[in-house]
Order: sequence, then structure tokens, then C-alpha cells
Amino acid sequence: MGTVVVEATKGATKALKDHLGYVGRQPGTVVRDSDAWYTPGAIIERVRAVLGTIDLDPFSSRAANETVRAAYYFDPTFSALDRPWRSPQQRRRYPGGVNVWMNPPYSIPLITQAIAAFVRAVQAGEVAQAIVLVNNATETRWFQRLCRVSTAVCFPGFRIAFTAPDGKAVAGNTRGQAFVYVPGTRNTTVAFLRAFADVGVLMTLEGGRHGEAE
Repeated sequence: MGTVVVEATKGATKALKDHLGYVGRQPGTVVRDSDAWYTPGAIIERVRAVLGTIDLDPFSSRAANETVRAAYYFDPTFSALDRPWRSPQQRRRYPGGVNVWMNPPYSIPLITQAIAAFVRAVQAGEVAQAIVLVNNATETRWFQRLCRVSTAVCFPGFRIAFTAPDGKAVAGNTRGQAFVYVPGTRNTTVAFLRAFADVGVLMTLEGGRHGEAE
């Protein structure tokens, strides 16, 4: 697929310091775990409309999955960084790979490790298709690597109002995000572009399933 730039975006901001959280935090607001920011339900429903089902959320928790409703998920005690993303039983249930929603941890080095694990899973045929939500840190190696296995990205025209583990909305998001569509054994890029057309700037990318090897 050729590269089509719908609209250019300005340069990405620098990485935040400790305790600011991956979405940023205004001075004076409550400090919360920078790796525990949950996605609003309205976004999850939009993701589900593209993927059909969410089979796996590889960086999640029991509380987060009450909204995501993935068929199965990994959490810090059963880490996606340490194992294949499909067990033998799940390979039988999902022979073509799993539909993945991924809102990974954003602290360093976890974000780098999470994207590396995701790319390996895509290249191993574990993933049917995926939508990944990350900061729009376009200058970073992990963002570049993610884009190399992607076919489309949406830069929202607003800052996402994330939810904290205590159920409260996270105020003062100072960072922009990106939704990245990654085909694996399936490719519904067109469905992604249609579903996210009113969210923000859309770009198609010359990525794809194989991307860059390690």
C-alpha cells in the first residue's frame, strides 16, 4: 500500500520524567502509577467494531478487562514479555492468530520491551490483527519499529481522558496519542480507516506483517 499523508503533524515531545505518567501530568495533580492508565469504554467499542472481537489484551489486569472484555489477557504476574501469546489450546481455538488490543505500559524500558514482544508475536504469526494505543513519540526507536509492521495510524485531534485504577478520570493529559493498526494474518486496514475517520488525522503506511527483524 502506498504512503498517503492525509495531514502532517508537528514534532513529537520529549519523554517525560519519572512519575509524570505516560500521558503526562499537570503540576499539582495526583501522582498515579505511570503504567496503569485504563482506556475509556467508548474507545474500546470503536476498536471492537474494527477487529470484530478482542481475543487478547497482552498488557492488562482484571480491573481493566472489565471494560476491554478480552477473551484472555496477561498481567504483570503472567507477563506477555515472558511467553508465547498463544498456548497450544489457544492455537487450536485461534488457528489464524488472535485479534489484539494493546495499551502497553509506557515507562522506560517497559514500552520498548512491550513493542519488541508485540513485533515478535506478529512476525511469529500469533497475531491476526491488532490496534495499539501509544504516545505519539514518533522520534523513538520503539515507535518507528511499531510503524514498520503497521499499515495505518490515527493521530487523535484531542487528548484522551484515561481512567485510573481507582475508577477516576485522569485530569490534565499533556500528551498526544496514536492509534496504530497492524495487520497479521488478517488485514482490515480499510475498516480501521473508516472507524477512526472522525477521531483525527489518518495516515497509511508502507508497513505490513513482517516489518523489521531484530
